[in-house]
This record gives sequence, C-alpha cells and structure tokens, in this order.
Amino acid sequence: MERVGEPGHLGAEVDALTPGERALYVLMTAVELVGSGGFEQFFYERPELALAAATSAKLVKARKFMAIFEQANAIAFVEPPRKRAVSEFRRMLKAVESSADELARLDTELDALMANSATRIEALLLRYIQGAPQEFADV
Repeated sequence: MERVGEPGHLGAEVDALTPGERALYVLMTAVELVGSGGFEQFFYERPELALAAATSAKLVKARKFMAIFEQANAIAFVEPPRKRAVSEFRRMLKAVESSADELARLDTELDALMANSATRIEALLLRYIQGAPQEFADV
C-alpha cells in the first residue's frame, strides 16, 4: 500500500539517485517550498517529500532542519495510513489545515535557520558534499 508522504515514492528518477544526491534534491526542494509558502504549501504540493525531508536532513547532519521536519510530519501524519491514498491525502490536509498556527511557528523556525549564512541548508549540504564526494557523480 502506498502511503502519502512515503519516501520510497519520489519517482524513478529521484529514487535512482545516490543517497547524497537524493538528500540534496529533497532538501533544496522542501526548503524552497516551505520558504515560499510555508509547510501548508509543502504538504499540499509535495507530500511525498515530507518524510524524506527529515530522513535527508538526518543524513547530511542538518539536525535543526531534521527536528523541524519531524515536528511538521508529526502534525501531518498523526493517524495510521488508510487503505486508499486519496483518503490518506485528505486526512493529511485536514490535519495540516487544523494546525496552521503550529505550522506557522515551524515556518518561522525554518526561516530563521535560512536567514543565517552558517545554518542555511546550502551551507550544511556543502559540508556534506565535501565530506562525501563519492555520492555525487559530477563532483
């Protein structure tokens, strides 16, 4: 059964990437979406990245980002998955919409990380790339 937000369902092209390349793609996409429209937009537009974002942040040792994504996921995915992806998606959206204030707080936390050049996701990803160049085909 496919679950909304399941990290294994990112698409064949993304699934074919190395763990480092996948983390780069997932985190840059997730941070961009949250930065432009908040977690509500993120969960609405790309729920399949939600769980992968926390896992990717853990991989690259972006602990504060990981904590923020884990908190957001705890809001969106509070119930066990349902049999149908459509009903799972609706349930997730309802949870997200009913927790707008909490998600707005997480938006602010993520924005604060991105406002500091030392804690921006790009800086953390660069450190990871430099430490694990074998995971990046073009490095």
